[in-house]
Amino acid sequence: MKNFFNINYLLSIIVFASFIFGLIANENSSGGAEQDVIAILNNVELFNNYTLSKIPWDKYNSTSLPLFYISLKLLFNEVSFSDMILTNFLISISIFIIFFYSIKMKFAEVKIENSYLFLLSTIIFLSPYLRSSTFWGLEEIIGIFFFTLSLFFYEKYKKNKKILFMIVCLLSASLTLFSRQSYIFLVFFLLFELINFKKIFEKKNIYIVFFLCLFNLPILYFFFIWNGLLPPQAQETRSLSIYLVQIPIIISILFIYFIPTILINFESRNSLIKFFEKSYIYIFLISILFFLVIYFSDLRFIGGGAFLKIMYLIKLNKFFLSLLTSLFSAVFLIYLIFYFETRIIIFFLIIVSIFCSIDLIFQEYFDPISFIAINILFLSKSIKLTKFYLYTYFSLVYYSVFLIGSLFYYNL
Repeated sequence: MKNFFNINYLLSIIVFASFIFGLIANENSSGGAEQDVIAILNNVELFNNYTLSKIPWDKYNSTSLPLFYISLKLLFNEVSFSDMILTNFLISISIFIIFFYSIKMKFAEVKIENSYLFLLSTIIFLSPYLRSSTFWGLEEIIGIFFFTLSLFFYEKYKKNKKILFMIVCLLSASLTLFSRQSYIFLVFFLLFELINFKKIFEKKNIYIVFFLCLFNLPILYFFFIWNGLLPPQAQETRSLSIYLVQIPIIISILFIYFIPTILINFESRNSLIKFFEKSYIYIFLISILFFLVIYFSDLRFIGGGAFLKIMYLIKLNKFFLSLLTSLFSAVFLIYLIFYFETRIIIFFLIIVSIFCSIDLIFQEYFDPISFIAINILFLSKSIKLTKFYLYTYFSLVYYSVFLIGSLFYYNL
């Protein structure tokens, strides 16, 4: 066991060293960081030159709420590019620490050795989008931070039911929403989890509604001055509607992050065969539905996530691209329904419902928050130690390949 202890920390050091090397080398593993930073610097310049009440929002080049820029201005009088990099680096380290203590708290009763939890936590440093956001000073990082923090306090509240932890959890979730509007799915999930529907007017429920309204007042202010849910410039280029084609695409993106957990549930070939024997009719019917939606929609060559990018790379025509996407999405959807409890399925459905209103879906919307949520919310606390160890090592290899693949794709 001591040998594994040493190996785990050694592997953790290697992962973190790759993160430092990526910072020094100006790594761009998400593909769009070099273009995104131009818009980020434009927004920073606006906040450097104007007070918040006088910002010319028609020049604000982002689809997100401005928490990132407000936070920078609170930290620095005149924000520079190096300030952004340093801030994002420290935020990334904080995400790692909060994530580690979250899963340590969750698995306290299982008594998993700290070296395995530490190694699993360092895997977030392999996320292409955490890396690019850190190395290029992008605004997404602050949303990932508050997302992780809200789940940490959610776990704390579940442990001891102290109202203080619930309030801080709601505050963190509201700040997550203040960083990006699409994170509203987290607020909806926490409402579903925390509210007692059997006693609607009990004191706890009143606290939840009151503090959520209080914490989100600044967000309503921005929606008012923008005259919409997006900044003026974004309203001209992006549209909010219902895009059915995004449903299988979102599911195919999320499927990528669940592959390591599938390894745990399907212990043998027999368990995999039994799954298909029980569900092949449902898979067939949903596949047909998804295929029709994808095939008769206009697919774009930007966005869509890693799964679609692989199929574009091997030059599949639209028929086979639609067929494979619909099949994998259907299998994963049925897998979720069969293997996860109702609360997780509801969480998943809320995510799909929110994001299918966006005309362009990017992988970065789900990375690394999917990995974080899977380990804090989805992974069973009753998992056997041997399974957890296997899951940790498989995840390390899997996300290493994911990062290498991302670097390869964007440097072709």
